[in-house]
Amino acid sequence: MADVLRKFGRYFLLDQLAQGGMADIFRARLAAQDGAGRLLAIKRIQTTHGNNKEFLAMFRTETKVMMGFNHSNVIQLYDFGEEQGQPFIAMELVDGKTLRQFISRYSEQGLKFPVDLACYVAMNSAAGLHYAHVFKDKLSGNPLDIVHRDVSPQNILISFDGSVKVIDFGIAKASTGAEATRAGVIKGKPSYLSPEQISGESLDGQCDVFALGVVLWEMLAGRKLFAADNDIAVLKLIESCQSYVKPPSNLNRDVPKELDYIVLKALAKDRRQRYATAEDLQRALSRFIASHNAELSSSDLAQAAKELFKNEIVEDRKELQRLVSRAEQLLLLDYDINHESDRKVAPELGTGSTGSRNFEATAVGLNNIQVDITPELRKKVQRQRPGSPVGSQQAGPEPKGPPVQQRYQPSGRPGARSNSSQSEGRRPWVAAAAAAAAFFYFYGGDLGIMGSRDPSKSQRAPTSVKKVEELLPKAAQSIAQQASLVLNFTPSGGSAVVLVNGKPVDGGSGVVVIPADGVLKFPVAVESALEFSVEAPGFAPLRRELAVSADRLGAGKEIREDVQLEPLRFGLLSATTTSNAVMIIAVEGSNWVYKSSLQGKFENIKVPSGTYDIEFKSELLGLSATVLGVSVPAAGAGDSVRLPEVRLR
Repeated sequence: MADVLRKFGRYFLLDQLAQGGMADIFRARLAAQDGAGRLLAIKRIQTTHGNNKEFLAMFRTETKVMMGFNHSNVIQLYDFGEEQGQPFIAMELVDGKTLRQFISRYSEQGLKFPVDLACYVAMNSAAGLHYAHVFKDKLSGNPLDIVHRDVSPQNILISFDGSVKVIDFGIAKASTGAEATRAGVIKGKPSYLSPEQISGESLDGQCDVFALGVVLWEMLAGRKLFAADNDIAVLKLIESCQSYVKPPSNLNRDVPKELDYIVLKALAKDRRQRYATAEDLQRALSRFIASHNAELSSSDLAQAAKELFKNEIVEDRKELQRLVSRAEQLLLLDYDINHESDRKVAPELGTGSTGSRNFEATAVGLNNIQVDITPELRKKVQRQRPGSPVGSQQAGPEPKGPPVQQRYQPSGRPGARSNSSQSEGRRPWVAAAAAAAAFFYFYGGDLGIMGSRDPSKSQRAPTSVKKVEELLPKAAQSIAQQASLVLNFTPSGGSAVVLVNGKPVDGGSGVVVIPADGVLKFPVAVESALEFSVEAPGFAPLRRELAVSADRLGAGKEIREDVQLEPLRFGLLSATTTSNAVMIIAVEGSNWVYKSSLQGKFENIKVPSGTYDIEFKSELLGLSATVLGVSVPAAGAGDSVRLPEVRLR
């Protein structure tokens, strides 16, 4: 991955994750001083393809399709727009690898993809696809008839915490799409096309079921299913799939016969013999997992992922910390320069260039800037001749003459400088000069360069630039030394107002939705004291103080705190389900989730007293049950309320 480290609208690009034929994907964060708490991915169309109408239409389709999605097995889209003439979408950043990388790593190590994990990945992928297939327009309530059309190992992500995400709906077919596939044009990767895509028949969700069947076969068999010398030969193999496809157990003896049946049914050429929906395939895999490894969960997939990629994980954590620290320094410099009304050094530093700090752009309000203060550039600053803006700049009266934007114009605009050789000669040190000058101005008093920010009081001689260089980290020291406060909520899943040091963690109302796993993470400063508070409907307010000391930091510079929410008035509830599940209770309009033991037991769970319709749900098996009108009296009015065994269906 290549460093980028520059602003892109309201985002700050850290490094490039992938480069496709027409779009690039970057790891990014918000371009704000406190924006390091949430990383995301930016998918941006390359400038050379900005006029490709067909690709732009596909990109718009992806945005329209995914903007309303909200499912744990589908990548989440946060934002979209256009910046510097380049359309982009901002989406969830998955800390993990593609399924293709998992398959390749197992192959490199001479290992087989574990059968139960392969089924788990396919089951969750099917859940995400079914969600897309039945997705309805939020306003009209009409189904959008979405078909992914490009299901493949490259478009399934597996995170290091064991979650599975379907990505890239760039060529998805939807009833709202303004464009239609032209006759004779096939969209999708050849090896994962369905027979109906090749024959030109109308497409529905069964198209994705076939492709997911191919993916599952490849995980189990350890090699590609439809492989040939050219695309035409691949398509012919797919057309003859009824006779060509063999049970995966022929290549992997660990595959049971009942799993062979599931795979071959998904790969049936005749759609009438194939699973009718992705949900049907999901349920078939759920039943198989329940009968062969009932305790399988995302933690098993997470453990396998961390073992396969343990070296990459460690290195990427270090690289990410470096990138974030570097970004904080650059953003701090940019903030100081742009928000200080007295820019005394700016007019003398030139117009800038690609890869350098553009002060003229700052003056006229352009935000696409990059400040580079690498060691190489700092050395160039030190070698500048005496009397240069860096070596001898003193605070003084505002230079006379036209405003900055009139005297210095970017290349190509009216009034731009025509002496290109002079401009080129200045460009290598413009960024470093900007950085050093900014530090002279804002930290001159600390260095002994300036006695005060008031020019009339500044009489001391300037010291060397080398001393400035030695103190460069000082500006971003407090930001670079960051950690994460990780709150682990019980129960989880509801909404609450969470404040840290009296400030809302979301920058607004403070109301946050607690994820199903109960984990919320916030950036905090190391070696500081803080207080966090939680107010949730139906529960007693919670306030807690703690010290963020270096000796308390765990892996990933994290401090973990368990947050047990206590109901204001509670009763005790006990239940047993036929399989491991969660219990969901709606308290004042907010759904709170209680987890059972591995045996599916809930023993004396504290819940707010009242009468509820309680839902029991197993995401793994795709089963659920609802018990209506359960009355839970306040504690002391009787023993724990015990429900009859709840059978999930």
